[in-house]
Amino acid sequence: MAPKKGMNRSAILNQLSATGTKAQSEMLEEAKAELDMKEYIKKSKKEDETLPIELLDSAPPEWNFFPALEHSKFLQLKMSIMNNGILAPILVWERDNGRYMILSGHNRVRANKEILEEYDESERKRDYKNIPVIIYGKDEIDEYKAKEIIIDTNYIQRGQFASQLRVLIVKHRMDLMKSQVDEKGRRIDQIEQDLGIKKSAIYEDLQIGEKIIPEIQELYYDRRINRKAVLKFVYFMEDVQKMLYDKYGDVMTSANVSKLKKSMRMDDEFEEVFHPKKKIPMKSLKIEIPEEHYEEFMQLYKELADKWEN
Repeated sequence: MAPKKGMNRSAILNQLSATGTKAQSEMLEEAKAELDMKEYIKKSKKEDETLPIELLDSAPPEWNFFPALEHSKFLQLKMSIMNNGILAPILVWERDNGRYMILSGHNRVRANKEILEEYDESERKRDYKNIPVIIYGKDEIDEYKAKEIIIDTNYIQRGQFASQLRVLIVKHRMDLMKSQVDEKGRRIDQIEQDLGIKKSAIYEDLQIGEKIIPEIQELYYDRRINRKAVLKFVYFMEDVQKMLYDKYGDVMTSANVSKLKKSMRMDDEFEEVFHPKKKIPMKSLKIEIPEEHYEEFMQLYKELADKWEN
């Protein structure tokens, strides 16, 4: 499918990513993430600077809760830095002790440090001692803004990441914004504007992250049940969700979970959803018998019906 006229570069990459092979999609997602990150930096209206890598410290783990890159992706990043250097600057926050907290670029800094160790006795070591950065002054932003930058740039750089990570990002972003005096609707408007996620998807991500037990969330993240199905569990209290998972977790699918209804409360109703009785094809029959044999016929019918039932 050809891109439509008037689409920006990011939208074109999104469309091509959705229609290509897995390998092509991954490459296009990475290109889109790089493009979006450059746009994010451009909006900051800041100039690139250079700092010794030894002055950079990681953000606290409770701020930077995102998983590290998987091994193969990290090796690709490392090879890219060895061949081309760090292309996008690291975002850092100046601290009182003359050091700098990393807000965006933890994986790139880690890869760069590993390269430094490998080149310990090499002349090329000096090429990796200093890295490009965008510096936020110590009084220019506060903790709230620093955490916001960490969340937003992780969203941008990880492209079309797993559902689990997006739910996590939306939930943490909302938790962070709750510390500000604002209405929930306006907070969601802000997340929509900052991250480019539709309001309906934000509401759903919050429902999944806040109202569904972790065990059932995992079924969704592992793609055993789809998004429409997992949202069915919002109907039920946590204890009911736990009961359903313990009793039927092994047989849950998108098809049967989608049959759950808000009004369901009885065990036999849930049993019919997850262990439905096999339906036997039936046919109707109309007969006429002599009146004098009616009682005899009804007795035979009852015996036959009891036999079928058992």
